[in-house]
Amino acid sequence: MEDKLIQPFINATLNVIGTMASVPLEAGEVYIKNDPKTWGQVTGIVGMAGEEVSGNMVASFDTGSICEIVSSMLGEDHTEINDDITDAVGELTNMISSNARSELSKLNIELDMAIPMVVVGEGLQISQLGENQVTVIPFKTPKGEFVVAVGLSSK
Repeated sequence: MEDKLIQPFINATLNVIGTMASVPLEAGEVYIKNDPKTWGQVTGIVGMAGEEVSGNMVASFDTGSICEIVSSMLGEDHTEINDDITDAVGELTNMISSNARSELSKLNIELDMAIPMVVVGEGLQISQLGENQVTVIPFKTPKGEFVVAVGLSSK
C-alpha cells in the first residue's frame, strides 16, 4: 500500500490517543500482515469505501494498552475487558478512521465509512473482502501495545 495512504492513519492514531487519553504513544515500524487473525484481545473494525479506494481499518489492543487508554480517558481504573472497554474501542476506531479520512480527503481521496464493530477474543480470523494488502502500524504505550491495520486498495 502506498505510504500516502498509511501516514494519515499514523497521524490520526497519535492525534486521537494523545488528545483523548493523554497517554504517551510510540509508533513502531510498519509491516505487511501475513495472516488473517486479529492481533489483540479487543478489536475494532470499520469498513471504508470510495470511488477510487476501498477496504477497512482495524484497531486491535492488548489488555494493558486499552485499559491504560480507557482509564485515562474516563478517569477511572480499568484492569480488564468489560463493556466500558468495548464501547471505547468502538469510539476510538471511529475517531481514528474519521481523522484519517479527513487527512485523506486533502489528498482528494474521499471515503465513506461504515459503523465500527467490536470483537473480543485473541486470534480471531477476519476474512478480507477482495485482495487488499494489509499494512500494520504497531504502537506502544507504557502499559501495553496495540496495532492499527489498514487494508485499502484501488478499485
